[in-house]
Amino acid sequence: MTLWAKFALSAALFVAIPAGIALGLIASQRPVPDLRAEGDGLDFTRLGGPTASVPLRQYTARDGASLGYRRWDSGQAGAPLVVALHGSGWHGAQYAGLGAALAQRGIDVIAPDLRGHGPAPARRGDIDYLGQFEDDIADLIADQAAP
Repeated sequence: MTLWAKFALSAALFVAIPAGIALGLIASQRPVPDLRAEGDGLDFTRLGGPTASVPLRQYTARDGASLGYRRWDSGQAGAPLVVALHGSGWHGAQYAGLGAALAQRGIDVIAPDLRGHGPAPARRGDIDYLGQFEDDIADLIADQAAP
């Protein structure tokens, strides 16, 4: 085999093998149904829990921002207070089931909508400085602490 033939064969294989793999992958895929269609996709309606009975309340942070929280009261004087903090993609209402269960067991629970979260944040998912979440939580605890 001549040098030119070896080069041509190498170039052909260099193009043909990846092209064959790509075509094989494309041919093996099936169409995915539209998950937005009625009755398909994810249904979160049963995951809500008892949020309707727990109103979103407001407190004022040290920078003057009005931030939301939910509170489940145990009705017992001197009850311990649990602060339930949500993750980055959630809000305080995710703790409705836990808050209600703990309140029935004599524990007060507050679950804030962290700054930038909840139904109507001033700026979605944004803070002004590192440590602002911690400052907001300290302000909420000071606001909710028993006298």
